[in-house]
Amino acid sequence: MINPRLDEPVPEEAEEEEWDLNNAEHVLEYLDTKFKQADLAKAGVSTAQFNKIARFDVDHLKKRAPKAELSHWFKKGMSAFDSSKLRVQWLQKYGALRSEQFLQKPTT
Repeated sequence: MINPRLDEPVPEEAEEEEWDLNNAEHVLEYLDTKFKQADLAKAGVSTAQFNKIARFDVDHLKKRAPKAELSHWFKKGMSAFDSSKLRVQWLQKYGALRSEQFLQKPTT
C-alpha cells in the first residue's frame, strides 16, 4: 500500500514481505531460504561452511559493482538456485573459490 505522505515510515511488516537485493544481509537471508539441508549434505558442506560460502559470494559480487548494483549481479546468477543439482554445483564452485583465499588454521 502506498503511503500518501512520504515522510511517514513504512510499516515494519511491509519490509518483511520482500528482500532488497541491494542489501547484502537480505541476499544472505534469501540464500538461506533456498538451500536445504539435503543440498548441504550432497555437497559435503556444514551449515557453518555454507554461511561462509554465501558471505564469500555476496562479498565477491559487491566488489564487482557499486552497492546499488548488487541486485544486478545477484540476479544474473539466480538460476543457480532453481534445482537441488544446481545448488550443489553452486556450493562446490564457490566453496572451491573460497578455499583459494582462505585456509583452515591447524588445531593443536
